[in-house]
Amino acid sequence: MLFKDPNYKEWVEPNSFYPFSSEIFYRENKNIYRDEEDGFTIEAIKEHSWHGIPVTGLKIQTGEDTLIFSSDTVSNVHLWKQLCTEKRAQKMKMSQKDFESAPVIYGDINDFIERVWSQERYNEAVRTFEDAVVIHDVCTGPSAVHTDYRLLRDTPLHKDRTILTHSPDKITSEWALCDTNKTFKIRGKNFFEIVGNRLYSMNADIYYKEDGRYLVGYRNENGNYTVYDKDGLLSLSRGNRLNDGTALFNVDVYEDISGKYFPIVEDKNLVYRERKDGQVEIVEFTDEGSRGRIIENYRDTLKER
Repeated sequence: MLFKDPNYKEWVEPNSFYPFSSEIFYRENKNIYRDEEDGFTIEAIKEHSWHGIPVTGLKIQTGEDTLIFSSDTVSNVHLWKQLCTEKRAQKMKMSQKDFESAPVIYGDINDFIERVWSQERYNEAVRTFEDAVVIHDVCTGPSAVHTDYRLLRDTPLHKDRTILTHSPDKITSEWALCDTNKTFKIRGKNFFEIVGNRLYSMNADIYYKEDGRYLVGYRNENGNYTVYDKDGLLSLSRGNRLNDGTALFNVDVYEDISGKYFPIVEDKNLVYRERKDGQVEIVEFTDEGSRGRIIENYRDTLKER
């Protein structure tokens, strides 16, 4: 749809141009779902979204707790600013009079749009995540539909209030990573992982995923693993590997098993196994068979930060 905005006097595609709060294009009733019995609301949001094909995020609120699932999007305030400030020239093969009088036009809609976002949509996009914990998609390369890890600094997201999801394998992140079967609890502007009957903050210095394993690292100048930065992307390696980029800091690495942390094992004959009673044992395989012993959960002893 093409629509001539009455304030800008420009042709726009209204679904992209206006925030949901706009009464020029959207109805006053925002169709927010409210569960009066349990005291929560679910609201559709799109002000922050840039995806090509339109997508909608979700804001879930209960009391003072707010969680936003941002959905597939490239979050970048510099891009958003360009979308709302750039005046584009129309590319038409007809006169302006014929264009404005035609009920139907065939062609690429982008040839006729004069501005992609309104200033109102930009303002609301910047404010979207102010008071919420956010689940946000991330990638490790240029993408039209996900936020590049290297551009997280150009978003209005807060590292201590964001859980990254949809992440590729072998990602190293200073931001908390979501993982299968993890459960989080929102308290105000903070989130905690639920492990048994305990709540733990996500206070590791580094998070790493590979081949179904979830690892965390805590700074230690004598740690066996080093975090490297190469063109804004991080990596985690054992020992000195100059080809991995610039060394940032050393860490002790722990394997996350159901939210419990255990020192990483590098011997192929050793594996961790979670028992039915919830305890974790390290199992050693030898020529004579296997034997295991219960290992203490180190997460309780790691410094809260």
